[in-house]
Amino acid sequence: MKKNDSEKKIHLGENVKCLMRAFHLQQNELAEKAGYSESQLSNILRKADIDEETLARLAKGLGNGVTPEMIKAYSHDDTVSYIINNYTQNVENGGAGSLNGNHGNVHDSKFTEGSTQNNYAAEQAFEFLREVAELKTEIMRLRMKYEPDKVEEELKAKK
Repeated sequence: MKKNDSEKKIHLGENVKCLMRAFHLQQNELAEKAGYSESQLSNILRKADIDEETLARLAKGLGNGVTPEMIKAYSHDDTVSYIINNYTQNVENGGAGSLNGNHGNVHDSKFTEGSTQNNYAAEQAFEFLREVAELKTEIMRLRMKYEPDKVEEELKAKK
């Protein structure tokens, strides 16, 4: 039997780990920024329930406007679902991606730094995806300039 959303237990340590990945923070970096030893942080991240003082220290260590409330409200499944449903990218056709019709302009989205939206980490993911798309497009332009025959062969092979 599938549990509904109200029956799902929030695991704050897992939420922090997801946010660490989103912000490209290693455990040793967060430990230093939050004022913990690596072993202390490791123990904290195993906990489903984390006290308010510790959450505040972790939020400060994560930076990027993260608050304890964001850590509590974070949902990895919701973030992934939001990205899948709202972000499209077609680099092969020269697309710049779009987010709810904003054509890749992440800052026009409903997310703002420091917001309490439970999908706040998605903003960072969108920014990363936008940068990756720009790099891929630029690489393709350079390859077309310096090795057009090879690129043409690769594109034909994909068809």
